[in-house]
Amino acid sequence: MIGGNHVVQYNQAVTPLGLKQPLHPSMPILGESQEELPPVASMRQMPDMPRNIVTMCSCHEIFLYPPFPYQKGGHDPVMSRFQSIISFVFSCLSWCDPQLEYGPPGLLERSRAPHEIPHKSNKEVVNFVRRTMKKHPFWGGRKVRYYAQKKRPALTMPSETTVSNIIAREGLRRRKPKRRKPGHPGKPIYITNGPNDLWTTDFKGEFKTRDGRYCYPLTIMDEHTRFIIEIKGLRSTKQKPVIQVFKDVFRQYGLPKAIKSDNGNPFASTSLSRLSKLSAWWIKLGIMPVLIEPGCPGQNAYHERMHKTLKEETTYPAEANLSNQNRTFKLWTYEYNFDRPHEHLDNNFPCEYYEPSTRSYPNRLPRVQYPDHFEIRRVSGTSAIRWHSQYVSIGTVLMGEYLGLEPICAGIWAVYFYWKRIGFLDESKMTIVDTYGKITRKKV
Repeated sequence: MIGGNHVVQYNQAVTPLGLKQPLHPSMPILGESQEELPPVASMRQMPDMPRNIVTMCSCHEIFLYPPFPYQKGGHDPVMSRFQSIISFVFSCLSWCDPQLEYGPPGLLERSRAPHEIPHKSNKEVVNFVRRTMKKHPFWGGRKVRYYAQKKRPALTMPSETTVSNIIAREGLRRRKPKRRKPGHPGKPIYITNGPNDLWTTDFKGEFKTRDGRYCYPLTIMDEHTRFIIEIKGLRSTKQKPVIQVFKDVFRQYGLPKAIKSDNGNPFASTSLSRLSKLSAWWIKLGIMPVLIEPGCPGQNAYHERMHKTLKEETTYPAEANLSNQNRTFKLWTYEYNFDRPHEHLDNNFPCEYYEPSTRSYPNRLPRVQYPDHFEIRRVSGTSAIRWHSQYVSIGTVLMGEYLGLEPICAGIWAVYFYWKRIGFLDESKMTIVDTYGKITRKKV
């Protein structure tokens, strides 16, 4: 208890912050008797009084006392400390108010939900939605609302959004399984030092020639020199015609070290390590497939910028047929490589910097050779390998190919296709986990 007209008392305990002397010379220490306290006024009775000093008695009443007389002529650190503690007490008033009204249980967490909701849907509507969704679990809010208007015209149905919310809240809709997201290596970081270090490839957006048939231009460019390797209009994006175009290009210009593409067909798939028939063929030739991140065409910005110019200068208007369109592509490619200054090359021509690769295209694909400590397994026609008398699924992309398995630790094997690691075999679960950590191929 602190004397004078300025008192702070917690549960009638005389503990003035551990002080054995007055906080201020004008504040004598009082005794423990409650009779020495000055007259007080209840906060509920006098809400307009200045809230400077608080007395809490048995946590049931809060009293207010007159404000402190500030010391004149300088700063009193003891009084400043006392005032800061009093301010803290006032900040706790909102926390203590439930206790003052309900006692100690008032400090427990209580529901914040409103007691009444005027716009809440009535039980008849909710029951009708439940019965309808049990019969038709794949319907949505719109169809259920129209169904009610036909079957129960007297029933006032809420809006389509409200019906959909009722279906979701009651858990009545049978949700479709989420599509598995394949793994991805992340943003490609590949630095080129010369021609043929990195080629880029993509399909420019399809368009119709004047005969009404679609044209899918396949474009290939050397990223370091901006030299266009090939632009070929195809009837589709299937694997076989694309592989044939790359065969012709490899025979003419040689093999690059890596090829960068997006994640679409035919460059990638949802198989292990995102391999497709095309990228698996690249790996056999010693070419590294490089994938940009999904939805990030800016990671292949040079190629996309070339597509913009190609579209403006060769497809407005389109040619009469695919043969004439490919002839236009060939003339434009020659102009782009030999007659068009490029700002990235100090306004020189790309042909001044590009030269064919020293790695020639082999007549026969090299046979795979794994180290002696590898276990070798062939992917069967059922797209699986045999392991400990069980079949483990690999995928249709590598059917007929030989894989190498390197022991990593007890029960864990690294799975290789030629020089590329495509996953890890876990013997305890008999599953192959993709290198990128998403796709899992289970035992068959």
